[in-house]
Parts: sequence; C-alpha cells; structure tokens
Amino acid sequence: MKLLISLLFIANIALFFISSCKADTNAARAASDTTAIAQCYSGGPGTNTCEVPAGIDINGETTVGCAVTCADGYYACCGLRCICVPES
Repeated sequence: MKLLISLLFIANIALFFISSCKADTNAARAASDTTAIAQCYSGGPGTNTCEVPAGIDINGETTVGCAVTCADGYYACCGLRCICVPES
C-alpha cells in the first residue's frame, strides 16, 4: 500500500512538471505571435486586406503564402501568417 501511494505521489509530481513545461512553451509561443503581429510585411493599421506570396523570407522564416480580408474594426496584417488585428 505504501508503494502504491509513493508511486502515485511521484506520478503527480511528474505530471505537474510536465504541464509546467508546456505552459512555458505556450507562453513563449504567445510572445512570438505578438511579435509577429507587430511586424506586418504588408497591410497594417488602416488596411482591410493584404497578402504575402510564398517564399518571402521574414526574420529567417519563409512564408507559405496567405491572404486575408478583415471586417470593420480590424486591420489586416500579413507576415509569417495573415491575420486580422483589432484596431486600438
């Protein structure tokens, strides 16, 4: 019984550390996405559509090509990906 409790305790600790690592990775990805949003290759505030052809090098990353058309209240931002960003 003590062995089972010990194993469950160790498993819980391992799961805690694994989930913490994933949270850090997601936070880093979110920070990276924010940087990508701030760097529009085409589009930007005041535009509602933009596109980027495939094969453009942006900060060492190569685009696959994309296009976007945004609704009112958003502006188009095309870089590594094409997204609609809320106007501030």
